[in-house]
Amino acid sequence: MFKKISMLAAAAMLSLGTAASAATVFSDNFDNDLIGVPTASLINWNVTVPSVDVIGSLGPGGPSFDFYPGNGNYLDMNGSTAPGSEGRIETNALGLVLGKQYTLTFDYGANSFPGLLPALLTFGLGTDLITLAINAIPATLQQSLSYIFTYDGSGDYLSFADTSGTDNDQGGPVLDNVVLSAVPLPAGGLLLLGALGGFAALRRRKTT
Repeated sequence: MFKKISMLAAAAMLSLGTAASAATVFSDNFDNDLIGVPTASLINWNVTVPSVDVIGSLGPGGPSFDFYPGNGNYLDMNGSTAPGSEGRIETNALGLVLGKQYTLTFDYGANSFPGLLPALLTFGLGTDLITLAINAIPATLQQSLSYIFTYDGSGDYLSFADTSGTDNDQGGPVLDNVVLSAVPLPAGGLLLLGALGGFAALRRRKTT
């Protein structure tokens, strides 16, 4: 009987893990975008203010300002047009669900030319925004923390912007490997509770 209960528990935990796998809503590593310094056109984003730099190693003609070798292409959020070169990008509508939670992860670095820090990267869903201050130039691209947003209906898109306030320095936050995932519903938890209830019933039946 104990072996049977253990097998049921394992099955319930497997169901929990399967249900809990996060669904990716949006992802981009910029490797399909052409190198451009500056550029106002990206495949998966709208460049809204006014340009960004696609830099890295995958563009035509070889490496271009490849500050973080081995990472393909990535964005310098401050386009090489001055003044007014602090860039902003946003996705098309993503089909976000009001009240649902979403996890955002990305890699970041900085291009400090001519050396003005901190580099400020502001990001979020709609008008629900967070600002990350990059106070030093990382030697390698850094994996960001996982930021969890509860969608408040203020705008069905994901955005990133250079908000450093130094729009004539032609260098800003570096962005790569953006992934937005829906936080899974706890359906597996219900399966687990049901299985545990069945275990309790089996134990009571054995003792009576």
